[in-house]
Amino acid sequence: MRAARLIAASVVVALAIAGCGGGGGGGGGLGPVSIAEKAVGGSVSLPAGYGVAADTLRVVTSVGESPVKPDATFTARVYNEGLQLTRIVGPGGKTALLGWLGGGHTEISARSTAEVLVYFGLGAYGHRGSVRRYAIETISQRAEVAAVESAIVTALLADPEAIGNGSTAVTDAVLAAVAAIRGDSGSSGTLARGRGILIDPSDTRSGITPTQDGNKSLNITNAYRRRAWAFIDRVSYVPAAGGDAVPSPAKVTDFEIPPTASTSGLIGTFVDIMYGNNAYAQITSGPHDLPLSPADAKQTTYRLTVVGAGIGAGDEGKLTEEQIRKWRWVVGKTIVRDFVLPITLNIVMNLTGDQIDDALDFIAGSAVLADFINTLLVSAPDIWVLAAAGDNSGACWAAYNAIMNSGTLKLAFFDLIRMAFKDIRDANAFFDHYMSVMNVLALGDVILTAVDSVVQGTQIALSNRADVWDVTVNQSKAKLTPATSHIMVGERVALHAALPDATGGTNPPVLAYHWKCTGTVGRLTDGMHTGSEFDSSSADATFESTGNREGTDTVTVEIFERTGGQSVSQGTASATVSVKGTSQAPTIVPRRVSVFPGDTQTFSVRLDKTNLGNAKVTYVWTPPGTYGMLTQGQTRIETESDTMTYQARVGNEGSDSVRVEAFVYRDGKKESLGAATASIAVEKRKSIVMGRFLVETRVYPDDGRFSIGAYVIIPKVDGAERYSVNCYGFYDWAYYGSWLSLSKPPDNRWEDHGGEFWQAVSGLQGDGSGDPAAENWYRRRFAGMVVEVTVTYAN
Repeated sequence: MRAARLIAASVVVALAIAGCGGGGGGGGGLGPVSIAEKAVGGSVSLPAGYGVAADTLRVVTSVGESPVKPDATFTARVYNEGLQLTRIVGPGGKTALLGWLGGGHTEISARSTAEVLVYFGLGAYGHRGSVRRYAIETISQRAEVAAVESAIVTALLADPEAIGNGSTAVTDAVLAAVAAIRGDSGSSGTLARGRGILIDPSDTRSGITPTQDGNKSLNITNAYRRRAWAFIDRVSYVPAAGGDAVPSPAKVTDFEIPPTASTSGLIGTFVDIMYGNNAYAQITSGPHDLPLSPADAKQTTYRLTVVGAGIGAGDEGKLTEEQIRKWRWVVGKTIVRDFVLPITLNIVMNLTGDQIDDALDFIAGSAVLADFINTLLVSAPDIWVLAAAGDNSGACWAAYNAIMNSGTLKLAFFDLIRMAFKDIRDANAFFDHYMSVMNVLALGDVILTAVDSVVQGTQIALSNRADVWDVTVNQSKAKLTPATSHIMVGERVALHAALPDATGGTNPPVLAYHWKCTGTVGRLTDGMHTGSEFDSSSADATFESTGNREGTDTVTVEIFERTGGQSVSQGTASATVSVKGTSQAPTIVPRRVSVFPGDTQTFSVRLDKTNLGNAKVTYVWTPPGTYGMLTQGQTRIETESDTMTYQARVGNEGSDSVRVEAFVYRDGKKESLGAATASIAVEKRKSIVMGRFLVETRVYPDDGRFSIGAYVIIPKVDGAERYSVNCYGFYDWAYYGSWLSLSKPPDNRWEDHGGEFWQAVSGLQGDGSGDPAAENWYRRRFAGMVVEVTVTYAN
């Protein structure tokens, strides 16, 4: 069972690092890669006390095998120059050691075995040649590898073929080393964005950013090593005379979006590069022409749909049957091209040259690969059921099993690899070596580790299966988005102005902006200017609520083109911003909370529905998506449920939030009641924990008395020096009002209840065995209390 889980996970690692190259058609103009055998000398370094003689071992590569001499030296045969993954096999036929052979690497040892396992654990096999070379050399210098080497030595002394048989201790050591290396991950790269003012939504999704190019053209930029498929369709147009939009559905084009391929040259940490942060230059397709249609139309709306492997559903419900079929295709290509083939070639071929990349580029556009994926689509339909449910691990496991257990698929897969290389000496040795190494990696739980990698690395885990943008081409001179906003007192909203027919492209005009707002409930700022009216060179401004005032402001921007020393007006656009008071708004609990990476937190809404009658109320939940998502796999959900669960991503720590906006449906209209936001700290050591409130009666029969205590209960945290307790969400008419706070180190006034401290905040004593009415009185006083505890650690 364990091995099954491991290989399933190993596939997702490749998805997380998605892609070894840019894809392309027709094999990218390349032919099969020429390979030639080469003899390489080496030696085996066995741990002191190893129970097997050197001359009973064999050295195995993808070319074949040869004996190890009594002095622990050998001569092996490899393909081409560079490093070849090599196995030392014991008398029982199982793997004893692993290592790189060639390119200056000559010794196979416990250390080289550790380096190989960490290489695969980090998912380095999913990268282009230059990054793989960097990974191999960097791993050899990492201090974390020493503990893995030590675990391997211990395991080999107990079992000379422990690597082939599987060792929990070695597995744990690899997991710990990879986790430690992951810990020095740097910050996320920032995606450069163009002026995409006609595009709704205007944000980046699943690594894809659509931007306007020139007057009526669209560019699509991919920042992820995740392949996708794009569709551009015409939706409707508004006649020149105006009026309602006229449906005019028509397919414009569809095409593959390749993953990022070329290294960017930017400097980042080793882990940044391993998990795709800054290591690869964005790749752009386009421009794609989007004309007004008909030519005299006032505006034409197009729809861009992008599908690919992803954990979140996104806009999956909007897909047509044709788009679903293409989604299956691109997921199939991701599985085969971006997992199975790269890891296979990392095992059987020279690692430091360009042969792997050349072979993958050749295979990517071949008709043989297309035929193989189509065969896989028919042979393993469970793949798409699992992928459609967001279970990429299960989908990849189903694909891997289908390839390895179906004679037809297995032969077709091996033929695919044979096609990419000339002069494979012994195909049986080639594939036996691959299967044996895969068995070692599965038993060692090695590839699994990269599944739980830093967020920046798991780029498919950050993606949706489908994303949709509406792209509007129009004759209007100016546009300001969003056109309508609802915010709370004290909140702000970003506004963006642009010219649909003049911005973007490689030579955009120089523009200036005159910003103005009515100033009833807020003001504008562009970072340099603040007020109700100013001139700016920025297309972006922020509306800020000021004072504790409710109402609506109108924001207006006039856009000028600077040409020939003059500023020529290009048009004016307006937007409205409504500010709601907190008395109308829902509240969210908890307001602040810490969540472990990979863990969940449930939030609930409190809303006074006294004056709403039987009107329908819905809640729109939205997290930023930076460090987590909603458990349904989406980043925006509208539901009638007043609870929602946030799922923190595995990997990086950081600050996140969840926002909920309440809406009421009445008189045929949807009206915002306001919004609330909760702050989330995703961290491995919690700075905020949640306590609870309890009313308890204690009876003292010997004295004939009882006591009632209202207790704030604080969870005990290891290493805590001080607890700052804030209680809210209640209204105590008798004493505390709506707020209660405690801040101090634990002392003898706090009752120690094992894993908790109890602090009495109110209570009474009396004769007898209790007073239920008084007990309920205390419960009513503190009804709804939320106990938020901020922890200060000793170090």
